[in-house]
Amino acid sequence: MSLPLLFGAALSFLLLLAALAFVADRHRDRLGVWLDHPLTYVLSLTIYFTAWSYFGTGAAFRESGITYLSTDMGWSFTFLFGWPLLLKAIRFVKGHRVTTLPGALSIRYGSSPLLTGLVVGVLVVSMLPYVALQFQAIAFAMRTLSLDGRGTAIGGMVLVWALITVLFGILFGARQPDPTLRHPGIVAAMAVSGLVKLAAVAIVAGLALGRFPHLVAMVGPAGWPDMRLGTTPANSYFTWLLNFLSSMVGILLLPHVFHLAMVEGGSDRQVRVARWAMPLYGWLTEVCLIPIALAGVALGLVGPRFQEAILLVPTTPALQLLALIGGVAAATGMAVVTILALANMLLIDVLLPLWPGTLTRVGPFLLPLRWGLMLLIALSSFGLWHLVRAPFLFRIGLLSFVAIAQLAPAFFLGLAWPRLQLRAVVWGLALSLVAWLYTALLPSLAAVSPLLRAWVNQGPAGIAWLRPHALLGIEGLPDSVHALLWCSLLNMGALLFITLRQPISPDAEQWTRQLLAGLTPIRTVRPLQGPVSLSNLEEFLAPYLGPERARDEAERIRREE
Repeated sequence: MSLPLLFGAALSFLLLLAALAFVADRHRDRLGVWLDHPLTYVLSLTIYFTAWSYFGTGAAFRESGITYLSTDMGWSFTFLFGWPLLLKAIRFVKGHRVTTLPGALSIRYGSSPLLTGLVVGVLVVSMLPYVALQFQAIAFAMRTLSLDGRGTAIGGMVLVWALITVLFGILFGARQPDPTLRHPGIVAAMAVSGLVKLAAVAIVAGLALGRFPHLVAMVGPAGWPDMRLGTTPANSYFTWLLNFLSSMVGILLLPHVFHLAMVEGGSDRQVRVARWAMPLYGWLTEVCLIPIALAGVALGLVGPRFQEAILLVPTTPALQLLALIGGVAAATGMAVVTILALANMLLIDVLLPLWPGTLTRVGPFLLPLRWGLMLLIALSSFGLWHLVRAPFLFRIGLLSFVAIAQLAPAFFLGLAWPRLQLRAVVWGLALSLVAWLYTALLPSLAAVSPLLRAWVNQGPAGIAWLRPHALLGIEGLPDSVHALLWCSLLNMGALLFITLRQPISPDAEQWTRQLLAGLTPIRTVRPLQGPVSLSNLEEFLAPYLGPERARDEAERIRREE
């Protein structure tokens, strides 16, 4: 198939999602029953299953065997058994009307520019590669099915797709200045994307079984991945446990999942359905990917080409386009919401606190700033993709997960342990960020520079025990597990050491308990500077809330007065 045909099919699907989002935004009152339905909430949360899962699961399962399943078991455990903590987190976020993870942590530990900077830094450096992974998946799928897979043509197409992603996010997530508004169009589009992903995987799995009727016998025992534990460092019990824990605590802190799970939705009824429906969706997807992975073995795919199985099992152009659209749904949904969430975070938690002068001057610039930040994030991710172009999608995803998991102690442990205070969290995050940059990001960039490659292979100044992949002589572990080990050791070590050695006053501990119970009111906005009266209230609020909501809020305040 030609590249314009493939791009046109992908763009047509995105236009259908845009039309659906437009209808949901325009008729949110009439469609409220459906938009707030628990299954809509669950399907929107399937944004977690990105191009990493869609294309990379088969290759990851083939390479890692049962060790890879620990990742799926980890996040499933969170929904099946950890849902009360999820409910508590949602109530905390909504009770204090915060829309970003740094904002939630600022409420819990007190406003701290250092803590905010660390959290923002972790999220940005971990999610830019994750968004780049989605662009890599689009390029990879187009190159696989295209008759013209030239690098310049593919690169130009990915750049255009990045810009289209930003445009989609602006139209349905950033048209109003107020970043706290709900966006039913985004939720509806992500829910439909979830259905499309599952349908595409199920249809291709059926095609695999139909094309190779005796698939299991054809592949034979030699074609199955290693399903044993404890035979090598790569599939050791320790590796399995670390992967399980990182997936368990990290899923809800990914910006795109956090935004949909805790900001856009998250009622008690929705969460109680999600606790079983989300794992069911995930494991249905995994079951469907097994025959696709075996079909990849039967087709003779090896190495990075094994990721092509879901595209090459179909034998007709129409079915190949269906498989492509499933991948586009997986990649684009994540990219749109992540770019939107990161832009909101940078605006609310970084730029606005630094804005000079009075807050009354900010209003006219809120929308242009959000749009500019979204464009900057998309172009940065595109540049990172263009620079690295890693062959294995799932390896990039695992390294991003390692960084995200380092935020879990500050967030989840902070909700359950009132003694945990700011200083311990800051030290833990700072040390884990340094460890991640050294043991995870540096090796990923090694191909870019001979100097970095020498550093990774031989260690700085030839000191072998300082190699990023074998720090202090610990060798044989998968790259992501090695990075997770050091990040978690430094994070939890500093956090526990400082907390247990630093006494907390009874008054401070009681205040924190009241905060976590929702009994302590918190002001999340700086005091306004400048005169604001009832007569000019609507004019003052309009740049922040939009004209319609500003009018409603002004009328409500006047009635209360």
